[in-house]
Amino acid sequence: MRPALAVPTCCLSLLLACSGGAPVVEDEDTDTTPPDAITDLIALNPTSQSATLYWTAPVDRRDDGTDGSVVAYDLRVANATITEDNFDQARAVEGVPAPATPWLIQSMIVTGLTPGATSHFSLRSRDAEGNWSAVSDCPHVDCTAPVVVDFPDPGLEQAIRAHVHRPAGELTSSDVDTILHFTAAGAGIADLSGMQSCLSLRTARLVDNDIADLEPLRNLIDLRGLSLDENAVSDLGPLAGLLNLQQLHLTWNPVTDLSPLFLLQQIRQLTLSGSVIADYTPLTFLAYLNDLYLGDMELQNIDFLVNLRQLRILNLEINHIQSLEALRYHDMIESLNLMQNGVVDLAPLAGLTNLRNLNLAGNLVADLQPLLDNAGLGAGDAVDLRNNPLSAQALAVQVPALEGRGVVVQH
Repeated sequence: MRPALAVPTCCLSLLLACSGGAPVVEDEDTDTTPPDAITDLIALNPTSQSATLYWTAPVDRRDDGTDGSVVAYDLRVANATITEDNFDQARAVEGVPAPATPWLIQSMIVTGLTPGATSHFSLRSRDAEGNWSAVSDCPHVDCTAPVVVDFPDPGLEQAIRAHVHRPAGELTSSDVDTILHFTAAGAGIADLSGMQSCLSLRTARLVDNDIADLEPLRNLIDLRGLSLDENAVSDLGPLAGLLNLQQLHLTWNPVTDLSPLFLLQQIRQLTLSGSVIADYTPLTFLAYLNDLYLGDMELQNIDFLVNLRQLRILNLEINHIQSLEALRYHDMIESLNLMQNGVVDLAPLAGLTNLRNLNLAGNLVADLQPLLDNAGLGAGDAVDLRNNPLSAQALAVQVPALEGRGVVVQH
């Protein structure tokens, strides 16, 4: 008799199927360990109809001892405490963000809550194998009852009414506290009073107005983007606690003190122009800046940029800059605008191999050898050298050499 073949139990297990007793093969490598439960879900900033939730993205613990990310969330809301037993009966919340890398902080604004009532929240996560975590802790918020909101500035009131489609009648907190994105450009606005009730505001574009006082924005902690170009803002103090701010546009405002910005470390994009700043030190704390505009600021020294190594777009046009030494190791920069400065020596740019767009128009550059030494400059890249005292060698040899590499050169 031929001996039976042995099947390794580490690979397969044989189960009898309910129909006919046929053997069913199950892969023992399938992960059965659920992700970690979320234990730090918090609910903040309640309005009459919304609240902001924060939590840490959980870890998926696998059977083989490795860790990974979860693939989905299930968020529920109810008017009483949510537990494992009643989780499925609670109302599912739509629009939950995709899971982030473990340990990163995530957030979302939950809308559609009942004014004047208490709302409870709970969250669970699922891994790629379909294992659900235990439900999270269950924070709650007391949604405010609607109150009348007054907008003394007629331009702002008109813009708010247009946004919420309420042309007449009293405006209440329930009308405005769920506004996420708001634009009122060139509306003659001088007074932002009333905007303190726009508690869910994520972005505000208020360019070309007469705004000087930002106090009504002080507690809008969900604000991510703020555009105040061409206003009368001088005091940035009310912005100091807006820790989620990522984009701030302040061109053509009489700003002189940047110290309120030093804690705003989420800022990725900052624009300033047309003012004179005595101390740029607060910018050195903005380690994640990747887009910075400081045009027409009477800048001479840019040493404060030395450690801002995440910069990808840097605009320093119309200043008095001579030395570029502070940029020598900024190898992530892709676009650099130095138009109308006093730059002579391009040596610090030789190692900026990610440069794709370089504007040097209106400087004092004669020698282009550092650009030839930059191995990254090539096909499709652009260099503007107009209004520079280029040497005969630069014109006869160096410019053609750059063009031979596919660089578009204006001179």
